[in-house]
Formats: sequence, C-alpha cells, structure tokens
Amino acid sequence: MGSVLTARATGCEEAKAATREISCMLQEIDFVELEAARAAKKAKVATFDAALADMNLANFLAWYWSDEGLYVQDRAKAGRSLAGDYLRVARHYVPTYVQPWPAFAETALRRASFSLIDRFFREVRDAGRASSPGEPLSRTMFDALRDALRGPLNWASARGLCKVVDYKSIVLPEKAERERGLLSDEEVGKILAIPTQQLWKTTLARISHQKQQGFLIFVYNLLYHQQMKTRKETPV
Repeated sequence: MGSVLTARATGCEEAKAATREISCMLQEIDFVELEAARAAKKAKVATFDAALADMNLANFLAWYWSDEGLYVQDRAKAGRSLAGDYLRVARHYVPTYVQPWPAFAETALRRASFSLIDRFFREVRDAGRASSPGEPLSRTMFDALRDALRGPLNWASARGLCKVVDYKSIVLPEKAERERGLLSDEEVGKILAIPTQQLWKTTLARISHQKQQGFLIFVYNLLYHQQMKTRKETPV
C-alpha cells in the first residue's frame, strides 16, 4: 500500500522511480526556512494573544463585539454572521454599563475572575438602569447584559487568555410572570380587527363559543410573546 501511495503521489508508475523522485524533492526543500516560518507564525499568534490578555476588560469587550473582533469576523467568514439585533444589543450594553465601570478599565483581561464579574453585577443591580437610576433592571435586561460579558470571556478562556468564569453563581433578578385569564371584549375586538387575518374570522364562525375562547387565548399568547421578544431585543 505504501508503494502504491508513493507512486501515485509522484506520478511515477514504479515504486523505485517514485522513491528517487521523492529523494530529489527532499533535497530541494529548505527545512530550515520552513521551521523558521512556522516559528515566526507561532510567535505572531503568541504576541497577539499576549496583547489581548494585557488589554483591559473594558477595551477588550468593546473590541470583541466590534467589526474588528475576531469572533465577529470568523462568524461572517464561516457564513454564520451574528444576528444584527444580537450585535446591536451587545454593542449597546457594553458602552452603557460595562465600560463606565472603573474596575473594568483597571483590570487586565488575564486577571478576569468570578469575584470581579459578580461584584459588577451586584453593583449594576443596586444602581439600576442607566437611563433611570434607581429603577431596577428587569431579568430580560440582566440576561442580555450577562450575555454581553459571557460570550467574550468564554472565547478568551478557551484561548487561555483568562480563567473560566462560572456564571451560575451570579444572582439574577426574579422573572416577572404575568397572569392572564380570558380575553376582554376589547382584546377580542383588536384581534378580530386585524385586516390581514380574515381566515381567523372564518374559522371562528365554524367552532363553538368555548373553543373560540381557547383559540383567541392561543392567538393572544402568540402576540404577547412576540411583544416580549421585541422588548428583549430593544436596549434600555
């Protein structure tokens, strides 16, 4: 098998001829130059990683989410670009909440730790919204802010630039649940007034009153969850 592969790789029909061809090829290769190029590439990567590790957290997080960030570029080159809304939210929370925090400007990426991140979230929770100081951040906003830090720091820890941070121990605000009963006449009227959904009216005419209520609640839930999704994607 080895002889066959050798012959095919060199284009020779006989193994002996292929061996002679490979010997000539090896004499033409400058292995010293190849090793030097490999070492230079390795040193370049190490230098780049060292520069990132020495960057303060505020600047690193801003760089990570920018168009110059490696992760953003890699996703685009792989044909899996990050969603515009996802980037927009991250690019809002970093300059609004992360960069103004003094400790992030004073701490290098290599020194990132759970205690630092936990202290940041506790202070943000106490301070409230940037646009309305004292008004608490919702769970949705807290999750978006956590994602803006978790992605970059997970990426950095995978490259050995900092320690792994466990976000499970960070205390998050309670989720606000909304209880809903049957739809009001006003809510039913709004749904039935939607001009593009004539099919719903036709369907309602064919089913019982009890099933109408269930159907309308289902529709209302869809509208409600879409509204909550929109709120989550809208930075505050």
